[in-house]
Parts: sequence; structure tokens; C-alpha cells
Amino acid sequence: MTSYHCAAFGYQITSFFAASSRYGSPEELKELIDTAHSMGITVLLDMVHSHACKNVLDGINEFDGTDHLYFHEGAKGRHELWDSRLFNYGSHEVLRFLLSNLRFYMDVYQFDGFRFDGVTSMMYIHHGIGTGFSGGYHEYFGPGADQEAIVYLMLVMLIVSLESNLRLNFGVGK
Repeated sequence: MTSYHCAAFGYQITSFFAASSRYGSPEELKELIDTAHSMGITVLLDMVHSHACKNVLDGINEFDGTDHLYFHEGAKGRHELWDSRLFNYGSHEVLRFLLSNLRFYMDVYQFDGFRFDGVTSMMYIHHGIGTGFSGGYHEYFGPGADQEAIVYLMLVMLIVSLESNLRLNFGVGK
């Protein structure tokens, strides 16, 4: 995925369906993944579905003229420390967009799975800011948990697991 801002270390995503040119051309990325697979190496993509770039000119923020097509409306939709927008995982359109993004990289490039950045920010309404986790279940599964984001991550696990099983057992997608 492509990020506009170098200081964000590639984590201010603007183009969800464009593989970063850091990987080479799309054909070169496919060849790299095919080569890794031929060597028995599983290939994961570092995925950013915890937040997105707030730019309105080159990203999806205010795509329809509002601040809440893909993101929570108002302050809930802004990550102040990262200066970015936060997805609304309770929206079916957002789920379709993000899940189709994963399928794109699995189908077109044959990635085997994903490493998600910013999971704490996704899973907790407080985004992990100013919060310490000492090990008590109440800290992890209490009222601060973002149930919609957790359900999204469960859907991701289901889709990736099903795809992996299809590839492993039936050679589908390879």
C-alpha cells in the first residue's frame, strides 16, 4: 500500500490498492512472492487498517465531501497523536472496502497473510494512549474494547484461514 508521507514511515496510507513502488513494479513484486513461495517461504504484507491519511487531495478522507464515509464522524474519527483518520468498523461499506483490500493482495499478488500495524489503536477506544496493561482481563475485554474493530479482526482471521486452507488442500489460488 502506498503512503504519501516519508516521516510516517509508510503508515499514512493514501492508495490502498497500489503496491508501494518500494517493492518494484507490480510484476517484480509478484515474481518476488512467487520465488519466496518456491523456496517454501510464507509471505506476509504489513497492513495498515488501523488508520489512514487525513489528506483530502490524495487519499480517501472526505472522498464524498463528508468526514465520515470511511471514518468515524468528528473527534472519534481522528487519531490526534498520529494525525490521521480512524476507520468506522461498524459500517458495512468500510468492512467491504477493507476486506476487499485484503482479498486484492491475496488474489493478485498471492500474499499468504498479513501483519497488522496499530492493533492496539484498533482494538481499544482509548487507542492504548495513556493506558498500561498489567494482565488483568478487565483491561483487555472491558468497556474500553472496540467491539466493532475486534469483530473486523475476527473476520480477517476467518478469511485468511479459509484462503490458506483452500490453497493448502486444493491448490486454489496458486
